[in-house]
Amino acid sequence: LTCTLSVPMTDAVLGGAVSFVSWDGPVDVVVEAGMQSGEVLSFPERGFPRAAGPGRGDLRVTVSVALPQALSPRERQMIEWFRDIRADDSSGVIAIHSGD
Repeated sequence: LTCTLSVPMTDAVLGGAVSFVSWDGPVDVVVEAGMQSGEVLSFPERGFPRAAGPGRGDLRVTVSVALPQALSPRERQMIEWFRDIRADDSSGVIAIHSGD
């Protein structure tokens, strides 16, 4: 059984916990700091019953990091500040700034 879980951007960056309801009840997910869209989490024995033999399959959850659709002026300012401090990071990420 597979599904997609939308994780708020803030939880993906900082870590946190989210819950959702699967076909057989609630599932609690620990979101590790730095989680990326496309990561797949596996929950053994939380899928559908096996067609042949005993037990159940795994529930596989693909993470989708949800970016905000709209930002308040303060949120935009904070994200721009974050971008600017990350531009000084020596991790090899190239930052391109538009001329405002």
